[in-house]
Amino acid sequence: MAEFELINITEYDNSDTFIEAVYAIFQLRFRNSDRRITFKNKQIFIDYTELYQDKSITFWHIASFEGNDNYDKYTQYPCENTFNKGTCEHKCKIVDGNCFYIKNTPRIACLYRASYINFVYDIIKLSNDGNSNIQIINTERTVRKKKTKRLVLRYKDKNYDYAIIFEPKYNESKSDILRYKLITAYPIFSKDDIEELDRMWKDQQFKKESRR
Repeated sequence: MAEFELINITEYDNSDTFIEAVYAIFQLRFRNSDRRITFKNKQIFIDYTELYQDKSITFWHIASFEGNDNYDKYTQYPCENTFNKGTCEHKCKIVDGNCFYIKNTPRIACLYRASYINFVYDIIKLSNDGNSNIQIINTERTVRKKKTKRLVLRYKDKNYDYAIIFEPKYNESKSDILRYKLITAYPIFSKDDIEELDRMWKDQQFKKESRR
């Protein structure tokens, strides 16, 4: 079982300084050329074409959630038993005045998700090292009737369940992957999401076995 470090917001003066510290870690791990990690021996692409508060939208996809995540459907906050609960001002409510927009979709900063920022780098490294708790699930996302390949890098053990979403970017002939675009990453906590990923993983493993 791997050891991970959660960032403790109680060590910071307020949520703004916490987010700044988390972003500094993100930049150090994914933009600093001396520390930049690869995935499956391919470069990891971070989108800096659009910024919010001078921060990459890739970071905000990790450290926030969007309106259609609909956290209101849960009977308790995802951070219910963590130190984030008492410090979050938003309480999973996306309303005018406390949200921002990425590609016309409302989002709200999530201190709970942001506190996991170290997991992104560490789980990619564990995957590269062949850790037995890693699941790599190939899937597709359909937007406006257009299908896009996605890859879910999931770490699952008795304490943690965390997913990283990549979109492979191919060469012109579509014969090889040039790099992986980091889309988002987040802790998995809802029963529906856990069961869906478990099902996808089992189906993929079954198909691999049947082809042998």
